[in-house]
Amino acid sequence: MEAERPIGNLFVRHATEIALVTLTVLMMLAAGAFWRQEDVSWQAKGWVIHTYDVKTHIESLFSSLVDVEVGQRGYLLTGDADYLDPYHEALRNGPKLTAENLTARQHRSISQELAVIRTLTKDNPAQQSNLDEMDEVAGRLLTYAKSTIHQQQIQGANAVGPKIDLRHGRELMDHIRSLVRIMEAEESHLLDLRSEADEISTNQDAWMTFLSLAFFYVAMASAVFFYQRSQARGRSQLLLYTEELEKREEELKMQQEELKTSNEEIEAANEELEEKTKALEQQNAQILQQAAELSESKRLTEEKAREVERASKYKSEFLANMSHELRTPLNSLLILARLLAANEQGNLTDEQVEEARVIHNGGLELLGLINDILDLSKVEAGKLTVTAEDIAPEVVASRLQQQFAPMAKDRGLAFPVIVADGAPQMLHTDTQRV
Repeated sequence: MEAERPIGNLFVRHATEIALVTLTVLMMLAAGAFWRQEDVSWQAKGWVIHTYDVKTHIESLFSSLVDVEVGQRGYLLTGDADYLDPYHEALRNGPKLTAENLTARQHRSISQELAVIRTLTKDNPAQQSNLDEMDEVAGRLLTYAKSTIHQQQIQGANAVGPKIDLRHGRELMDHIRSLVRIMEAEESHLLDLRSEADEISTNQDAWMTFLSLAFFYVAMASAVFFYQRSQARGRSQLLLYTEELEKREEELKMQQEELKTSNEEIEAANEELEEKTKALEQQNAQILQQAAELSESKRLTEEKAREVERASKYKSEFLANMSHELRTPLNSLLILARLLAANEQGNLTDEQVEEARVIHNGGLELLGLINDILDLSKVEAGKLTVTAEDIAPEVVASRLQQQFAPMAKDRGLAFPVIVADGAPQMLHTDTQRV
C-alpha cells in the first residue's frame, strides 16, 4: 500500500501561521497609526496652551505698563512717594530668563515680559512687528515717566517750576492699549484656528478608535472563519482521501495484476497533479499579493484625497480671514485720506492736501494689489488680469515722486526722479503693477 501524501494546499497546511502573521502585521500597523495620531493630537493641544501663555504674558505686560502710568500719575498729583511703589515694582527685574522658567508664573519687569513674548512669538512675523512698535512706545512711556517724576521731585524741593503735561502720558497709554488689542486679536485668531485643529484631532482619535475596533473585530472573525473553514476542508479532504484509499485497497486486492501494469501511469499522473497543485499555490500567492498591493494603493489614494481636502479648507479659511483683516483697515485709511484730500474745512495747506492725495492713491493701488494677491484661485489658474494702457514716462516719474518724497523728506534726503532724454514718448504697460 502506498504511503499517504500531505493533504490540502499551502494555505490549508499553514492556516494558523498565516492568521497569526496577518494579525501581527495588522496590530503593528494600527499601533503605528495610533502613535502618529496621538503625536498630532499632542502637538495641537501644545499649540493651544502656547497661545494661552502668550495671551497671559501680553496681559501681564499691559498690567505692568498700567502700573507705571498709575504710579507716575498718582505721584504727580499728590506728591506722595508711596504712589511710586507700583512704578518701581514694574521696573524691577525678576529671576533670570531661562528655557525652563519662560512660561512660569512669576514676577518679571517690563523688559523681561517683552523678551518672553518675543521668544514665544518668534514664529509669527506679525506679532514680531507689533512687538517692535510696542518696545518703542513702552520705552517712550518709561522715559516720559522717569523725566516727569524727576521734574516733580525737583519742583517738590523748590516748590516752583513749569506745570507737568499729563496728556502725553495718556496719549502713550492709548497707543499701548491699541497695540495690546491688536496683539490679543492676533492671538485670539490663532487660538480659534488651533482650537479647531485640536477638536479635529480629537474627533479623529475617536473615529480611529472606533474604526480600529470594528476592523479588528472583522479581522478576528474572518480569521476564525477561514481557519475553521480550512480545517473543515482539510478533514473533508482527509475523509475523501481515506475512502478513496479504502476503495483502492479493495480494488488492489481484486486486481493485483492490473495495478502492477498501470503503476507507472499512476505515478506519472500523481507527478502531474503535484505540479498543477504547486502552480495553483503560486497563483494563489500572486493573487493575495496583488490584493494587498491594491488595498494599500487605495488607502494611500484616500489619504492623499483627505490631505488635499484639508489643505483646500485651510486655504479657504486663511483667504477669508486675511481678506477681512487687510481690507477693513485699508478701506478706513482710504476714506480718511479722501476726506483729508477734499479739505472741506479749508484748514490744510496745499502741501498737506497733496500728501493726502498721495496717501489715497497709494492706498487704492495697494488695495488693488491685495485683491489680486488674495484671489489665489486666479493666480493658480493663470488668469490674473493685466490691464495695459498707454502712459507717458513723466506720469510714472511724477507718481514715484509723490509716493517717495514724503519718506525722503522725513529722513532729510533729496529724492529726484529724472526721465532720461532717450526715454520713449509712451509706455504700453499695466501702470499699477509698474
